[in-house]
Amino acid sequence: MGIMLIVIGAIWAFARMGAIEGPNFLVVLGAILIAAYFTTGYRTPLLIAGSVVAAIGLFSQLGGEGYLFFIFLAGAFATVYIVERLVGRDSTWAVYPAGALAAFGVFVMAVQYEEYLVWLPSLWPIALIALGLILLFPRRR
Repeated sequence: MGIMLIVIGAIWAFARMGAIEGPNFLVVLGAILIAAYFTTGYRTPLLIAGSVVAAIGLFSQLGGEGYLFFIFLAGAFATVYIVERLVGRDSTWAVYPAGALAAFGVFVMAVQYEEYLVWLPSLWPIALIALGLILLFPRRR
């Protein structure tokens, strides 16, 4: 509890000084939550919250299109999956929201910008690389 109060106080102080403004605040908060994940014994809810908050902050910084919001959220859940696998925990569940959000983001992009449909077949190599990375990490139980 003491660490949480120190972190909240530090964030508040930096925000009041203008060092952390707007979307940067969300990115810093997400990074702190991810750091807390590693320091508190790998509590998955901290990693999920940190990844999602950081993704929203990055999306806000870029001022992206609507479809990018879903792509960034997919990246947050992909991050949860990868980090949990690297520390030896099973997090296969995170692949499903990551895939669904990425697919929905691509769908929204295709509806919004028909000219992007030309390079949609180029995503297959990326999908194969991602699948290969998933298969590279053996399941640990």
